[in-house]
Formats: sequence, structure tokens, C-alpha cells
Amino acid sequence: MFSLTKLFQTTKFFIGPRISASCQIHSSNVLSVSLEEKIGLPPRPKKPLTPFFRYLSENRTKLQTSNPQLKPIEVVKLCAKNYATIDPSVKTKYQDEYIKDQEEYIRKRTVYDNKLTDEQKYEIANAKQEVVEKKARIEYRKRLRENDKPKKPLSGFLRFLKVAAEKYPRDANQHYREWQKVVAEKWNSMSDAERKTFNDAAQLDFVKYKQEITKWELKMVRLGNIDLVREEALIEHENSQKPKRRQSKPDNIDVKDEINVKLSDAEKDNTTGEQFRDIISKYEEHNSSVAENNEKDEKSKKVIDKLRDLFRF
Repeated sequence: MFSLTKLFQTTKFFIGPRISASCQIHSSNVLSVSLEEKIGLPPRPKKPLTPFFRYLSENRTKLQTSNPQLKPIEVVKLCAKNYATIDPSVKTKYQDEYIKDQEEYIRKRTVYDNKLTDEQKYEIANAKQEVVEKKARIEYRKRLRENDKPKKPLSGFLRFLKVAAEKYPRDANQHYREWQKVVAEKWNSMSDAERKTFNDAAQLDFVKYKQEITKWELKMVRLGNIDLVREEALIEHENSQKPKRRQSKPDNIDVKDEINVKLSDAEKDNTTGEQFRDIISKYEEHNSSVAENNEKDEKSKKVIDKLRDLFRF
């Protein structure tokens, strides 16, 4: 349900006009096909022209005739300048007409909305979402161009297709898809050696492209244009920023050296003996593993004895 209070919370329709490039085509929008008509539904009521656009529609042709040298946008600007200086009573007349038309529009729109079924409302919502997504895709591609994203190189077949356009030109009455199908059959009938020239060139270009796109995506991350970067590239960048984990010691490390280091640290830091029980156990396991060779490391035994004496095990 529409509300007059909500519509007139601001005075933007009654204070001077907002000049933009869209001004010159506003009146032509009245003749455009509505979203509802595009999906096979009855057209919704049209919004009335605001005071300025009503003035513009009545005076633009006259200004264009008297000023043929002016561009369309310049005519709109001249209308805006004239509208700002017209007699207040004339401006009030336009405002009153707008209010009257707006009230009628609200009445018709309310009736229209009440007649729509849930299915029709769902179709309209979907159509609106498609429009939003299409605009987002256009804006996204525009941003990619503005940020000079490297273009993906042609594949081997597309390289051949480009050459075939000159070598096997399309007939005037031949549809492009039919011609492309003929060229694809020629490509498939070629030997691997014949296709190699095209594929090798494509591969070289692709290697160069990978290097360029990696540099570009890194640049986009640094500039804060995260939405322009592939998700996998973001993951790679995040992983590259993580500090490398320290490698664990190999299993075959010299237990004697490890015990000596621990003992030296213990004497310096007055570390408790509880923390070195695992070292002693590890040493004893080590000795068991070399027992078959009847090897006894006297130095290591002295270290263990010193540890036991130091911490009174």
C-alpha cells in the first residue's frame, strides 16, 4: 500500500530539478515497455511526471527550435535554468498538478497490486532480480576493463577459426553457426601435426597469460579490489601470507645431542626435571633400539646420570 506521507517526506520534486544525462530521455520512458509487459502481465500504471519534467516536456521542443545549435543535454540545462526563474505561481501550478496526478496514480497502483496473484508477484520479483543481476554483470565487466584485466588467449581451435575466416569465407546466405560447424569439421579432420602449430602457439600464449593474470590479481588484492579476483587466487594469496610452519625434527636425530641441549637449557633456566622425563625415556628407547649392536654410548650415559642426579629421579 502506498502512502502520501511517505511520498512527500522530501521536497525533492518541488525544489529545482536534478540535472543528469537521463533527463533528456525521461519523457521517452513513458513509451517504453514495462517489465510486467515483458513477462506477459498487464502494464502497471505509469508514474506522473514531476513538476520539472512536466515543464520540460511542454517547453523542450520550443527551445530546440529556437536554439538548433544546442545539444540535447544543453537544452535540458537551459530548461532547468528557465524553470528556476519562472514565476512562483506558475511553479505552484505545476506542483499542484503533480500532487493531483500522484494521488490518482497511487489509487490505480493500489488497485493494480491487489489484483496480482502470488504467482504473478513472484514472476515480477524474479524479473526485477534478473534486471539487477544483468546490471551487476555489466558493471563488473566494466570494472575489469577499467582495471586492465589481461585477456584470456585464444585456444588452438579459435586460432584456426580466425585463420579460416579468411581462408574459408562464409557465404552471404550462410548462417554463422553453420559456417562454424563446417570449420569445426575441418579442424577435427586435421592430423595432430597440422593442429600442433595452432595448439603450440596457444600454449605459449596461455603460459604468458597465467603469469600476467597472477600479477594482475596480486595487484587487485593490494588495491582492495577483492571482488575482481578469482576465489582460488585469493586462497593462494592468503596461504602465501601465512608464516611458514617450522619443520619438525627428523626421527633419526642424534638423541645424545638433543639431551645435551636440553640439559644445557635446564641448567641456564633452572627448568624443572619433570619436563625432561620424556627426554630420558626417549634416550632409553634409543638405547634399546641399538642394543643388538652391543653399542653403549658412555657420553650419553653420563648425561643421563647427570640429569638424574640434578633432578633426583
